[in-house]
Amino acid sequence: MKRITHDGVSPNALVLSIEHNIVNQEPIPNTFITDQSIPQIDDVPGMQPTLYVKLNTQELFFNYSRPETLQDQVQRLQNQQSIMKNAMDDLIMGGAL
Repeated sequence: MKRITHDGVSPNALVLSIEHNIVNQEPIPNTFITDQSIPQIDDVPGMQPTLYVKLNTQELFFNYSRPETLQDQVQRLQNQQSIMKNAMDDLIMGGAL
């Protein structure tokens, strides 16, 4: 028996923890008890697996996403810097009129 704790977001909730060999089977919010096995992680190059549960069926599954790279972070920061620079320019020019 396993207790699966999730974030409660419907229809697919992020699995937060898994307790194995539980003794206390009292109901706890955002949890369910199951005998099902954890699915195998597929080896998808460049992708990071995250365990989710379909709340209506209590089926466990992995969702794969590409982790943010250093280049992605640099590009995001450059975009934010450009937006802030433009906003500052607009404030300065608007205040000078």
